[in-house]
Amino acid sequence: ISPLNQDRSQRMNSQEEVNQTTGSDLKPVLLFVDDDERAINLMKREFGEASYVCHFAESAFKALDILQKTNIDVVISDINMPILSGTELFEQVKKRHPEVIRIAISGSINIPEFVNAINKASVHAYIVKPHQPKDLKLIIYKQLLERKKNRREIDRIKASQKNAASRARESGASLLKNQGLIEAIQQGYKNLLISYDPNFESKRERFEFRQNLGS
Repeated sequence: ISPLNQDRSQRMNSQEEVNQTTGSDLKPVLLFVDDDERAINLMKREFGEASYVCHFAESAFKALDILQKTNIDVVISDINMPILSGTELFEQVKKRHPEVIRIAISGSINIPEFVNAINKASVHAYIVKPHQPKDLKLIIYKQLLERKKNRREIDRIKASQKNAASRARESGASLLKNQGLIEAIQQGYKNLLISYDPNFESKRERFEFRQNLGS
């Protein structure tokens, strides 16, 4: 196999694996947010491949605008941005688009900043600059895979609940049917008892007995 064909084959296999994380043939849609133009250009080079559909924003405000117009699977944002920080952006994403995966990027190991991003914005992952593109790709892949597993589990639980409700309705209908049959048998027995009991010599006595049985 020539190096060119081998490289093409590897890209196709990578594409199939990534697509499987969304449960369809649609490519996952990523949104990168960073006020550093160099960082954005780096992401364009590294992620400008067939595996993903990528959008890029130079501010949190631009990112929110894209989110409003486009279905996004993953938001990858720098934490330290002016005016509206990455943590504040993630808070808005969590509120408006809770299903979107949130991955934070920071230029330093800042523990309070990290804790704040987790507590306020519930970020799913955190990575520190400088980082290898392959590390970020692996995080994105794992998060997409985890979301797919969670959705499958939710679908399984919903299906189980639906089946249980259906069985309960069927059992209830069967119970009502049996109850009606029992009542009919009891009433027939009462009528039979009244008809053949020699102690009841008059229609009036039979009527009163029937009334007492029914009360």
